[in-house]
Amino acid sequence: MATTKISKTDHVTIGTRDAPSDTRLAPHVFQGSPNAPLENLVALTLRRYGDFSSRRVTGDVVLMMIEFANEIVEMINSHPYYDGVTIEYYTSQTDARPVEDAIMVRGLLALYAEQQVSDKYPNSRIEFARHLNGILYSRKYKGTVRHEFVPTENSDPMRTVNGLDSKLAI
Repeated sequence: MATTKISKTDHVTIGTRDAPSDTRLAPHVFQGSPNAPLENLVALTLRRYGDFSSRRVTGDVVLMMIEFANEIVEMINSHPYYDGVTIEYYTSQTDARPVEDAIMVRGLLALYAEQQVSDKYPNSRIEFARHLNGILYSRKYKGTVRHEFVPTENSDPMRTVNGLDSKLAI
């Protein structure tokens, strides 16, 4: 089986995939701004978490969510794929920031599950990291940069040194 080597100059590294003008997860609910206010993102997060009514939370939970949202803002501001303007911290639950709702909701869900010591934490953290990295990478490189991964020799543990057998090679 022949493989084709892709030249590093065969593709364009500048594309046209910009951030959408409206990043809201539920545009039928949130009217006006292209980004939802934090209180609406908190409601989405708590509804996805599934423990109680998302609109019947105490002020302490809302304050905790503001802290979590600011952690997520800091993660975005310090992320290697983010090269935009520094995003300001949230100061109240009615604030809206230029952060994709998918990133913020998954981040809030992951941090809330961690705080609750929930079995949902590992999966929600993976989803958050996947969305954060994927969306920011797509915005930075416009979704067109291809990567070529060349495995090192005998890096597959299911092959022997000569590559003919499919036994575990340790």
